[in-house]
Amino acid sequence: MLFPPIDPNERFRERRATARRRKRLRRSSAVGAFLLAIAALGVGARFVGSSEGQQPAADLATLAASPATGPRTLPIEVRGVHLTAALASLPGKLDEYLDLERNGLTAIELDVKDENGEVGFVPSSVPLARTSGAARDYYDPRDVARRAHERGIYLIGRIVVFEDPVLSSARPELAIHRTDGSVWRDAAGLGWVNPYDERVWKYNVDLATTAAISHDRYSRSEVKYVATINVAEMQKRADELAKKYRDLDTRIQELNWQTELVD
Repeated sequence: MLFPPIDPNERFRERRATARRRKRLRRSSAVGAFLLAIAALGVGARFVGSSEGQQPAADLATLAASPATGPRTLPIEVRGVHLTAALASLPGKLDEYLDLERNGLTAIELDVKDENGEVGFVPSSVPLARTSGAARDYYDPRDVARRAHERGIYLIGRIVVFEDPVLSSARPELAIHRTDGSVWRDAAGLGWVNPYDERVWKYNVDLATTAAISHDRYSRSEVKYVATINVAEMQKRADELAKKYRDLDTRIQELNWQTELVD
């Protein structure tokens, strides 16, 4: 015999042995890195424990307190509740919410303008809020801010921007309209203002600017868009028309090949 017999499984066993060596190497590296991290953590803890003159950790309420200059500091953890303007007008109700600071409360979200279009206070610098009937004397924003900040509570102003039945009724030209010219209303019968009208933008920005002296932050999650047509039905009709067009085009092309033009 000129050549020794070839073992068909030799290459497979060699690859398997190589894979096992790589796996053992990765496992050893991971264990070494883990032990090194534990050692470094122990050294760091010993260093921190032996250091002198360390500043005490600030609690959440302290971090929410107003700094000397600049914007107020956001709490490390925002644990808040939502407070409607009407609820804030009830005697003693605001104090009940502020007392939750003892249980870890760090923030209150207060309605500036809600989904009913009502503004929680009477802004002297926004005449449209008064002439449209949106302004309500539910609370004094300066007083609410002062009392919240004294307790270290971070105050968030909530403005519902386009769902505004008050403004859409008082100023129909600012509302969303149907094709027949009437004011569009959602399933609940509420009118919405036009999100593309810059006068609507200015109205909401003016409200936010007026209340900015008392609120630390504004919630912008209330910017909503609602479809005024049945999108699924329109897409179905468009697909049907596209299919009819393709069928017609196919028949025309078929006639072009089957018809001989004679001079």
